[in-house]
Amino acid sequence: MTGKDADSTNIGSRPKGTMVAYSIDLQEHIVLTKDKAAEAFSCVRSNSKHQMKKAPRGALSSIVERAKQKYNIPAEVNIPIKTVRSRARQGVCKVAHKGLTSPMEGIEDYIVEVASQLAKMQVPITCRQGLELANSLISGTTMADKLKAWKTKYCVMFTKNGGNRALGLGYWHGFMKRHGHKIKARKGIKFNNK
Repeated sequence: MTGKDADSTNIGSRPKGTMVAYSIDLQEHIVLTKDKAAEAFSCVRSNSKHQMKKAPRGALSSIVERAKQKYNIPAEVNIPIKTVRSRARQGVCKVAHKGLTSPMEGIEDYIVEVASQLAKMQVPITCRQGLELANSLISGTTMADKLKAWKTKYCVMFTKNGGNRALGLGYWHGFMKRHGHKIKARKGIKFNNK
């Protein structure tokens, strides 16, 4: 290969952050697929019961395949038929979310905006700065009281340690796990003051 051929070949990769955004989008579509398939199969089951018959053979697998096509789920992604059947049988077609929801959920969008603006100014936010920002936003408000009550109820270590800190390192790691793809942080740039 000559120098000219080496320059013309594309050896680039995906833009930074696109795989994270794709995987989050895919997870949302998988949840929607399961929900819609469970709703459709629940309707088929109820119609069959009214007619005193069983659901048609293969109806569930065809419903799941149609839902996968509707939400552009790749063929290699497995949507468990057992899960859809179980949801339809129990009458729980939509699952709200996994785990508990923190009272900080409403404020996190503002923290993301501030961190994004700092990243655009080439001053990326550190873990310590992020925690200081989050703690300063809630200190002295009703949100701090709600957070303390929530942590007292659900966090064992909070009550063992005396409940002196509002938000700690664990919160920041969870925050970055949930919203890290929205913050495009780069290396900080130092300017000369001459």
